[in-house]
Amino acid sequence: MALITTMSIAVYAQDGEKAKSKSDFVYELPQMDMLKRLPTLKSYLNVMEGVEFKGYCESRKLLMLKMDPWKTEQVTDLFEQMELTYMKKENATIEQAINECENKKEIEYSNSIQSK
Repeated sequence: MALITTMSIAVYAQDGEKAKSKSDFVYELPQMDMLKRLPTLKSYLNVMEGVEFKGYCESRKLLMLKMDPWKTEQVTDLFEQMELTYMKKENATIEQAINECENKKEIEYSNSIQSK
């Protein structure tokens, strides 16, 4: 009985660590169009557990996500399925991407766009 309890606590602790380990991910998507393709991309991202859409900057073509690091492959597979060229901005934060965006209203607008 003690072994089962200990294992349950260990599993719970690992799950708790995973829940807290979301990181910033910034991708440059040169072919993204905010009005034509972003609603579809958002609809796919919204159903991925552990992935949060944080904004898109049209002027710099930057997609901002907060997600579990082990979701990276699933997200990049989605880009490939949508035939989107992508480049991960290594060590970039969402805050840096927002500051780099020429027009902050683009990010607000991207958040208001409804998923398809």
